[in-house]
Amino acid sequence: MYNSIITFFNETFGTHFKHKRKKKYSARTHYLRLVGTFLGVIASLFIYARLSTKTTVAYQNNSNPAVTSTSKMQKISTKYNPKSGLMVSQFYIGNPKKVGDVSDDSNLTNLKYSVKYKSVKGDYKHLKTRLIRINDHYFALETHNVEPGFLVFRYDITPKKINKTLSTSYNAHNTINFYVNEKDVKKAPALLPASKDMYRVDYTSFVVHKYQHAINELSKDINSAKKAKKADKKLIEKLQTKLEAAVPSDQEDLQSQIDETKTDIHEQNQLISQSKHKIKRYEERISNVQDNNVDDN
Repeated sequence: MYNSIITFFNETFGTHFKHKRKKKYSARTHYLRLVGTFLGVIASLFIYARLSTKTTVAYQNNSNPAVTSTSKMQKISTKYNPKSGLMVSQFYIGNPKKVGDVSDDSNLTNLKYSVKYKSVKGDYKHLKTRLIRINDHYFALETHNVEPGFLVFRYDITPKKINKTLSTSYNAHNTINFYVNEKDVKKAPALLPASKDMYRVDYTSFVVHKYQHAINELSKDINSAKKAKKADKKLIEKLQTKLEAAVPSDQEDLQSQIDETKTDIHEQNQLISQSKHKIKRYEERISNVQDNNVDDN
């Protein structure tokens, strides 16, 4: 278009404007441009894949939480003070279905725990750590200098024997991972390092909550059993009325149904009695943990 206009002016008005030269690209230059573009795309995809993999791996938790054959470790809570960089997590070790289980204490009493840290950005080897052991089943972990922007923070906790000469059954060399997501962690601007007594209060609250939950579940079982007993008694009354008016050939069947219902009432009575006994034991445990020290000796 531009060159056509130049030709028109030159021929019509006798001007001497120069035509715009077209850039010529050799086949080699064109080939090199294509190769360069292709390699750039491949490099970008490779870098993206490496970064994506690194972030994904940081979130995966395939560790085994078992400290022994019956005791597992679980993170109870985590709080974080972004201003001071203090992070506090608390951990329970024991039977997850029965907090009061002491059958594994001979093993747990001879175990200590080493802690390392990692994040999406790499290892944290410079962090100051304070582990506060409340008893064989509970400890708190204060981690200092955790700066904001860690994204995902990981605890690597490994159980080790205290006295190597003692026979202790545990999962040796098993490292347990726990994760803290920066956007989800509970922020506590007033969080400060605490005394052992303060963490003992947290342990007591944790145990009492578990015991109270068990009591509530047992109370539900008792109420259900009482309702079942009430329904069974009404059923027996109806069956008894039918039995009195039934022909001899039906009486045996009706009596069998009455006997089965009476057996069910007996079983419900046993369940109620057992549940009340368990509730009493849990109440005793609550009083004991509230009134006595829970430290290791």
